[in-house]
Amino acid sequence: MRNFRSLIIGGLIGAALFLVFNCAGYVLVALVGSRIVNPDDQRPDVSAADPPADVVAFSTPTATLSAPEPPAAGPLETPLPLLPTVTADPPLETPVQAEPPAPIPSDTPPPPTPKPTLPTLSKSEIASQLEIMSHQSYVDDLNWHHLVGEVQNTGNTPIEYVQVLAKYYNAAGEIISTKLTFTAPDTIFPGGKAPFDIVTLRKSQWQAIDTYTLEVTGDVATSLLNENLVLANQNSWIEDGFLYVQGEVENIGDLPALVKLIVTLYDANGTVINTNWSYADSGIIKPGDISSFVVRITHQTDPNNYSYRIQIEDEVVEGDLEDDFFSGTK
Repeated sequence: MRNFRSLIIGGLIGAALFLVFNCAGYVLVALVGSRIVNPDDQRPDVSAADPPADVVAFSTPTATLSAPEPPAAGPLETPLPLLPTVTADPPLETPVQAEPPAPIPSDTPPPPTPKPTLPTLSKSEIASQLEIMSHQSYVDDLNWHHLVGEVQNTGNTPIEYVQVLAKYYNAAGEIISTKLTFTAPDTIFPGGKAPFDIVTLRKSQWQAIDTYTLEVTGDVATSLLNENLVLANQNSWIEDGFLYVQGEVENIGDLPALVKLIVTLYDANGTVINTNWSYADSGIIKPGDISSFVVRITHQTDPNNYSYRIQIEDEVVEGDLEDDFFSGTK
C-alpha cells in the first residue's frame, strides 16, 4: 500500500515539473526570440498617432473592367507601298461532254459497217493481167509427170488464189486429162511472179500426152499480209542430183508467223526448170526470232549455169494453232 502511494506522489511531482519547465520555455522564447530575428532592434517604432496604412488589393481584371484606350497612331515617316488589288477569277469549270442521246428502239437493224472498197474485176479482166512467162514438162525418178511454169501479175491489183488449169491432148487432138493447181505464193502482187507445178501421177495418163494448154485465173486479194519476214542469209549446193538451198529467215514483225519458203529454179535462159517449197525448220517463228530452212529441188540443168529465186510467204496463224502458240503449249 505504501508503495502505491509513493508511486502516485512521484507521478504528481513529475507532472508539476513538466508544466513548470514548459512554461519557462515559452517565456524564454518570447523574450529572447525577437532579439535573435532582429538583433539590431531595427524594427520601426509604430506610434499610436500615425494613421493606419491603406490596404492595397490586387485583382485580375474581368470583362466588366473597361480596357484602356490605345494611344492614337501617329503618321508613319515612310509610307507603306500600296498592294495591287487582285480580283479573283471565277473558278474554272471542266466542260462536261453531253452524252449522246440513247438510240430510239427500232425494228430495222442498223446498217453494217462499210468495208474498204476493193476494185471490182471480172474473171476476164483478172485473167488478162495474169501472164504465163515460161513453162515446160519433165518426168521425175518416180515416173511422175510435172508441168512447171511461172505466172506474172502485169496489172495494178493484187491477185490471190491464182489457179492454173492444164488441158492435155493426145496426138489426135482429143482431151485426155485436165489438172488444176495453185501458184505458190498464193498472192501475186503487181509486177510479181509465182511458180506452179502440175503433177500427173499415173503413167497411163501422161504417156499419151502430145500437147497441152494452160488457163490462169484468180480473185482480187481481200487481205494483204504485212511483209515482216526478211531473208537473213542463204547459200546453195548440188548433191546427188539435187539442188539444196538453205538459209535463215527472221521475223521482224509483232506477230508469230508460219513461214513458207518457195524456191524457183531457172536455166541459163531464165526458163523455169523446177520449183519446190518447204516450211521453216521451227515452223512458227516468234517475233524477233530467226529460223533456218532447207529446200531441196531436183536439178536438171548445167550445174555451172543456173539461177534460183527465193520467195517468203507468211501464212496466217489462227484458230487452235494461234491459241496453242500464245498459251505456250507447243
